[in-house]
Amino acid sequence: MRPIILLLAVMGCSGKETPASNAAPSGGGNTAAATSPGSPATSRPASVTDEMVASTDRIIVGLTALADDLDAAADCKAATAALRNREKSMHAVKADAATAEQQWSAADADAKQWFDATYRPRFSALNDRVMKRAMACESDSEFKAAFDEVNSSHQ
Repeated sequence: MRPIILLLAVMGCSGKETPASNAAPSGGGNTAAATSPGSPATSRPASVTDEMVASTDRIIVGLTALADDLDAAADCKAATAALRNREKSMHAVKADAATAEQQWSAADADAKQWFDATYRPRFSALNDRVMKRAMACESDSEFKAAFDEVNSSHQ
């Protein structure tokens, strides 16, 4: 299993800031033609399976819930509680990420390009949100322990 930070990097974070408007949902697991917000419509290549989309969407949902909880936390103590409450669900997200990473790594160039247009901005925006709280609480030992626990490989 991959740590959350590594997970975000593997799933397409470029490290560039991404406007929040790029974080719209993709529309579900059986999407015949998904688009990247702010770009022309891009048909989903036939090589992109429903399972690839579904597993990636589950990752987005899990990471969005984590980011929402961290955003809503008033302070590092509340963020620590949010991390602890999300620990089990984040292990499921990491399991989906392991599968998705294999699927997307083996995908053809058209599928990878579609992934970049459809998902990269969303993963980047989520990374920015999680890292904002992580940086704000980096000196809080309880937060750091909870963050490490969420990032651990055991389930």
